[in-house]
Amino acid sequence: MIRFAHVADTHLGASNFKLEEREQDFLSAFQQFIDKCVEEKLDFVVHSGDVFDMPKPKNRILVFVVEQLRKLKKEGIPFFTIPGSHDTGVDGTFLTVLEKVGLLTNLGNPRYFEKKDGSITLKGEVCKNVFLAGMPGRRAGIKDVYRVLKPEFQEAKLKVFVFHHTVSDANAFFPDINTSLLPKGFDYYAGGHWHKRFETVFNNAPIVYPGSLENCDIREMNYGQRKGFFIVEFDEKLKHYLEPIKARRVEWVEINCNGLNPEEVEKKCREKMVKASDKPLLVLKLKGRLSKGSRSEINKSKLLELAINEGYLHAHTSTSDLSNPATDLDLTIRNKSVETIEHEYLTKKGFKENELEIAKKIINLLGKEMRPSEIQTAQKTIAEEVEKIFEI
Repeated sequence: MIRFAHVADTHLGASNFKLEEREQDFLSAFQQFIDKCVEEKLDFVVHSGDVFDMPKPKNRILVFVVEQLRKLKKEGIPFFTIPGSHDTGVDGTFLTVLEKVGLLTNLGNPRYFEKKDGSITLKGEVCKNVFLAGMPGRRAGIKDVYRVLKPEFQEAKLKVFVFHHTVSDANAFFPDINTSLLPKGFDYYAGGHWHKRFETVFNNAPIVYPGSLENCDIREMNYGQRKGFFIVEFDEKLKHYLEPIKARRVEWVEINCNGLNPEEVEKKCREKMVKASDKPLLVLKLKGRLSKGSRSEINKSKLLELAINEGYLHAHTSTSDLSNPATDLDLTIRNKSVETIEHEYLTKKGFKENELEIAKKIINLLGKEMRPSEIQTAQKTIAEEVEKIFEI
């Protein structure tokens, strides 16, 4: 039987809220992962990119990673990965150094790609009767790369493609590539970059995103998914199952503040706090419309102090969905949807229907929490839409 681990987006060196404890949480998650791979005596490890949170990690992060990868090497468990969007800087990736000293294999290394006659031959490695090939998480012109990608398969029982791009099946609005652009002929597609655990099927083979190993931002804290990685097994059939790790607990609380004033909102938030012994993260999502005052009057610092006194590591108060008291204008549009109001306003301003489509996509992005790589992808997608609609 063949057994290997599939993990992604460990983002070592990251933290939330500038807290040292959160940086340690990411390291703890990775260590749990490594220890479980050793315990399970797996054949090898596949990491689908963003090992690190930045191209040049801090020295203590590098020392930690070397120590962890040496555990695998000692047990004869190879580590295969590709550079993710966070791993690579203008002068390359630190994964190259780790590969030079024999701690991992970088499937995104240029030696695995050969340009010839308008196509790109994708090469790879065979390990324990498994052929592995990968595509690093570059963004510029990536759709064109996938269109001309031709795998050069080697004899093996199982074929695995490792990639760091979001397919359209996972995110229809801003995908890196259409799912149909994936190279055909593989038995398992090991995805990374999409931080929410997700599975679909392509050419009768599973596309699997294990998601991030720790919560990288507020948005992920609302997914409500158990953090972990996949163990993939192949004997007569291919199967995979989630192996959970212990991540820091998150309490996500939505509070209806309709008809309250700022002081009453603070009181309601305090009532939602309960004694915590394991130092979880608290996210207070405030919704509704205030009766008087302004949402800016809500004392977030005070709520943070109260939460820490109750045993929370940190409290984040979100007021983006909380409205200030109604005005005369609000009363005239009370029964209209946001989409209707936007459409009427832009129409009055003289925008045409094709222009409105672009405007809607841009409006949908406003106030949305996005990582830099996602912002770049969104910009590129909108630019392509503009070119298509206006035939530039």
